[in-house]
Amino acid sequence: MKMKGISEHTLLMNQIIGLCTNTYGWPSTLKDLGYFVDWVEPTFLNSEGKKVNPDLLLSSNKLLHSLVVECKGGTSLDDDQLDRLIKVTVDSIRNMVNIYTAKGLRHDLTFVTDSNSKDAIISKIYDKSPYPVLFFSKENLSKRGTFELKELEEVFKNPVELEGVPPTGFIPFNTNDDISVIAPYVFQYLLEMALKNPMEDSLEIDIDKLLNNIFPFWKNTEESKKKEFRGKINNILFEYKSENLMNYLDRIKGKPTWHITQSLQAFAKEANKIIDDLDKQKKLM
Repeated sequence: MKMKGISEHTLLMNQIIGLCTNTYGWPSTLKDLGYFVDWVEPTFLNSEGKKVNPDLLLSSNKLLHSLVVECKGGTSLDDDQLDRLIKVTVDSIRNMVNIYTAKGLRHDLTFVTDSNSKDAIISKIYDKSPYPVLFFSKENLSKRGTFELKELEEVFKNPVELEGVPPTGFIPFNTNDDISVIAPYVFQYLLEMALKNPMEDSLEIDIDKLLNNIFPFWKNTEESKKKEFRGKINNILFEYKSENLMNYLDRIKGKPTWHITQSLQAFAKEANKIIDDLDKQKKLM
């Protein structure tokens, strides 16, 4: 199921977000129950005052219910992480959710994995309690464990058929991804900006605008994670400035922005070369 150029973890996040949307060829199981994406990788405190950083927080106004979702590609679920997650209560998330009234809010902690990793993940979780585990195969989405919410139990009672190609564009990359995964999105955006203004001699690049353009759920991303993404993009620009774009890119002092300092036509040619090189690298992966 893993797609070229995207990690298993990021793919799982995209697949779950897809269930909250009307995406061609992909089931809208959670959207049909009113779920939407509140936050991507939020940080909050559990009942013991310890920081928790699940992958997704989904909520439904219709059901006054939230899903705290942790995606696990492979078997990387350590004891401390699990203990922190299972001590998340409704009070932990009540002020985080965007529902019309949080007074009657309920929640479920849910783990998501793939069919290859499910046995190891389920075994680890079931040492504590039979929390629901959703696992993707090529053909379907199945469940083990029990949701407290009866509506979720009902829709996942039988495997959900998967006929289309898994969505990958909601979360195109994460901060742990290699430069070869992230940089194409960055330079495709810069190329488009340069081509829109071919006669200009310079162009200011705002990192937040860039990320908002290439990362569909940027507005739903928690601020501490946004800082990580900004740092990653800045590192990419610094690296390419020193290697390929010394005469084209520069950081604006005192501002979180960059600018293209030469003819945008000339920059567009260099950006095209970089995109082609990165595409060749991806094909070799």
